[in-house]
Amino acid sequence: MNIKKSVAKWMPVKLVSSDDFNTDMNNIAWNNAGLSVWYIKEGGDWIQKTLTANDWDICTDLVANSGRIYKVLFSASELDTLGGFNYTVYLTGAVTYDGYFEIVNNTNDDIADLVNALNDFDPDTDKVLLNDVTQGQIDDIETKLDGISTDNITPIGE
Repeated sequence: MNIKKSVAKWMPVKLVSSDDFNTDMNNIAWNNAGLSVWYIKEGGDWIQKTLTANDWDICTDLVANSGRIYKVLFSASELDTLGGFNYTVYLTGAVTYDGYFEIVNNTNDDIADLVNALNDFDPDTDKVLLNDVTQGQIDDIETKLDGISTDNITPIGE
């Protein structure tokens, strides 16, 4: 899985008992004494994440799995290095959970976001019109494209 660089992201965690490797570990809170989350960025060292109530959650949106699947939020600053990102979740009495993804530049996704925001092409001015996109966002995309001109893209209302 690829994750955009420097964009906060929730990642899944499945915790099962180390006694039978099957029984779900239910309703584990972020401040459980036996819980710890560690991560390592490409070329770095393992770092223990300081968990808060805001970056550990039970996946209650998955009703059938409520209380059995968790998610951990990695901040933009934790996801600021291109390459592999491993994370490990330890819980006393549970099987260790390991996750992995690649952190990639935002360019392709940012361009896709910009293209998806297209509202109209104005044949009179030969420019693309955008809703809810500022000149600053267009300039940011231009920077990410290494100076490719965005002269024919005009935000509406500016």
